[in-house]
This record gives sequence, structure tokens and C-alpha cells, in this order.
Amino acid sequence: MPISQRRGEGMVFMDEEAMELYRAVRHGQPMLHDGRWGMATAEVQWAILESARRREEIAFSQ
Repeated sequence: MPISQRRGEGMVFMDEEAMELYRAVRHGQPMLHDGRWGMATAEVQWAILESARRREEIAFSQ
């Protein structure tokens, strides 16, 4: 089942992540973007919002 999307429509920036999920489910290939990656991404997004609210730098946890 090919996954395609015409350029300029929808969330084009997620093409690679969608294909990665497809390959993992369909072909058993390991995923680079796992739960740890998702949590790190969420932490960065939270820090950006919190930094804007406080108008100061936000330190990250290890």
C-alpha cells in the first residue's frame, strides 16, 4: 500500500515519519523516532513555550 501526498497539501513535513511508521508495521524495520524521541521533542516544545512566557532560558533535564 503506497503512501503518497501531493506537495503543498496537508502536513508535508511528516512524510518521512509516516513512511517510517509504515515500514516498521509492514516490513518490521526498527523505528528511529520512538517514544524517547517523542518525549524529548515534547520537552523542547514545552521549553520554548515556557521560555517565551517567563522571558528567560529554560534548562533541560538529562
